[in-house]
Amino acid sequence: MILSFLTQQPSSNVIQAKLNSASKSLVSSWLKIARDNLEARFKEQGEWILEDVQMVLTQVTQDDDWLFGEELRREGMELVTEHQKLENDRRYVGVKYEFRSISSI
Repeated sequence: MILSFLTQQPSSNVIQAKLNSASKSLVSSWLKIARDNLEARFKEQGEWILEDVQMVLTQVTQDDDWLFGEELRREGMELVTEHQKLENDRRYVGVKYEFRSISSI
């Protein structure tokens, strides 16, 4: 049974809901919380991977190139360098955004 505030087109799987402003505000809040949670988990996973790569790089030396290959070691070093560049860019954009928000007040 479809509730009275829900409508569905006969040939569609899309269900539309008619919400009042309080419900819309609540849904918006839930979506923001969900996005923030997803972003935090994604960032956390990236940090774990970075830690693993850095740990491996501290243990693999040029003497180990015969076994792992120089390319693999260099690729790991490039990943760490790329992470540092991306992190700096993210911080710069965040500061720039905060500055715009403050200056518009």
